[in-house]
Amino acid sequence: MKQSKMTRFEPRMKNGVHESFTGQHGVLYKFDVEFDNGDIGEANSPNQTPKWVVGKEYTYTLESNQYGNKIKGMKMVPDAGSTAPNANAGGYQKSPEEQKRISMQVSYEIATRLTTDNIEGMSEEEEKNFISKYPSALLKQGIEAHANEFCEWIMKVPEHSIIRSNAIRRAVEQRSIPQFEITSKTKIIERAEEIYQFYLKA
Repeated sequence: MKQSKMTRFEPRMKNGVHESFTGQHGVLYKFDVEFDNGDIGEANSPNQTPKWVVGKEYTYTLESNQYGNKIKGMKMVPDAGSTAPNANAGGYQKSPEEQKRISMQVSYEIATRLTTDNIEGMSEEEEKNFISKYPSALLKQGIEAHANEFCEWIMKVPEHSIIRSNAIRRAVEQRSIPQFEITSKTKIIERAEEIYQFYLKA
């Protein structure tokens, strides 16, 4: 049995769909889970929005095979002198300042990725024109402006910041799927809202 603090969990997606399988006790959904001791693996839950809490200690077993790591039997370790919190799905047990800092990190990463993806999709001539039009200082300002908007959307519901961060990540990943036609920052936020609402209803 291992014990460590959970640092991340997010749905495992394939072609824009949350991966799942049918086990002995019904449908189980796949998640990628990470702990601060470096353990990373797949965990399964009967809920699409499991009540795991980032930042809390868990006991678990880690099994490895040719398909990767499996994390099983996760149980939250209660805080000293208290019982385990009644956490809503994916909510942080952190201060508002810490929530915003983490959300901004996610937002900046997404905004930078969008800019990089756009440049990589350009022809050599288009890239030269883009760089001449947006030197590094202006480019950085643009990334920061995008990141601020993404962070503002995430923090509209602070207690669900991890779910909303995951939703906006998924929206960015779905840009490469033709049927979604996510072509702008506004469309990304709109799609993230749809994914977030889906998580809540699941």
